[in-house]
Amino acid sequence: MAATVASVPGALLVETDSGPGSGLCRLTIDTDGPATQLRLRRLLHERLDGDLVHLGDPVLEAAATGKIAQRLCVPVGTDRARALIDTEADHRVIEQLLLAPDSTDSYTGRRRRIALISNASDMAHPGPLQVSAALPALESAAVHLRRATGLDIHPLPIAADTSEQLAATAAALAPGFAAVCLAHTRP
Repeated sequence: MAATVASVPGALLVETDSGPGSGLCRLTIDTDGPATQLRLRRLLHERLDGDLVHLGDPVLEAAATGKIAQRLCVPVGTDRARALIDTEADHRVIEQLLLAPDSTDSYTGRRRRIALISNASDMAHPGPLQVSAALPALESAAVHLRRATGLDIHPLPIAADTSEQLAATAAALAPGFAAVCLAHTRP
């Protein structure tokens, strides 16, 4: 196995882990980039075929989880708890907001929400990208910002090609967020 891995051109960092009594050997191999990983993947499939149990890229597997998730902030396990968030309860909050329009941050979660938007126009990539290609970078930024601030960061790729479209999108999102921030976007 070591000779097979060593025969792949490119930089590799290899860690092995043999599970006790399992007879299986787990290899974790970090490569210097997609080309080396593709060569390694092909070679391992050729040489190991049926003995290869799983072959994955940890970066891609981490990205596939979405990196962040929405969470509930209120209990919903009892009828009473669910009644506090039903339509009638919402109407009471809306009535309060009608009486005191400046109290949205007091009665909603808006003060904790940040929209992180991008049109993928300033990604580290030659040439244009589809807007959804900004998601990995936005999700990573959201994770770092969440860790630093404790706020709920929402990564939102947007299809906006002009400054006017960006401004209109930000204005449309603003009522639901404490802030709308641009990332990976050329002005």
